[in-house]
Amino acid sequence: KLENDSSNEKSHIIEMAKSIAVESPDNKEAVSLYADVLYFNKQYDEALIEYKKYLTLDKAKFNVWNQIISIYIDKQTYDSVIHYGNKSLEYFPNNPLPYFFVGVSYIQKKEIEKAISALNKSVDLEPENPALLAQLFSTLGDAYNTQKKYVLSDSCFEKALKVEPTDATTLNNYAYYLSIRKEKLELAEKMSKQSLDIQPNSKSFLDTYGWIFFQQEK
Repeated sequence: KLENDSSNEKSHIIEMAKSIAVESPDNKEAVSLYADVLYFNKQYDEALIEYKKYLTLDKAKFNVWNQIISIYIDKQTYDSVIHYGNKSLEYFPNNPLPYFFVGVSYIQKKEIEKAISALNKSVDLEPENPALLAQLFSTLGDAYNTQKKYVLSDSCFEKALKVEPTDATTLNNYAYYLSIRKEKLELAEKMSKQSLDIQPNSKSFLDTYGWIFFQQEK
């Protein structure tokens, strides 16, 4: 609950956590505590240093790997996401999350084939989290569309919407891709309208909706 504390209380908590970690550099729980305190105070660069120290003591705590990867995702340092994602898979080969983060990072680097490989590995692990599974299918839909593999792309978007039928971004993206190809324009219009019902102030969703009407010569 660090975010709810006053500035003085935050500083006191950070100094206490730091003192414990400095006095017990081989105590992984002390290092983890200090890293978490820094993270929740949004001191991400400092938190990274401490999380990496933790990994020199113990590599078997997935949350630490996940925090490092999440920080690099936020910093858009995609090579580091890929590096730590792949390293974490050496210890957690059956966890779908690193494959997802690695796949998304490869998309940002425009290495689509590698992205698809990583994302499909994540899907194959059958994640129990519906939101993650829907995001995986939606991201695969984007990737296959980039390769102009439209049958695979459409199939992935349909799977995503089956899991999460009210995901506004998936609805918008699928509608837009269909409209670009001038295919299933009635379905595209319906999905675009639904995305706007969910997020009525989205400029990009409004743009898609207008574009679909243009394609319909309306």
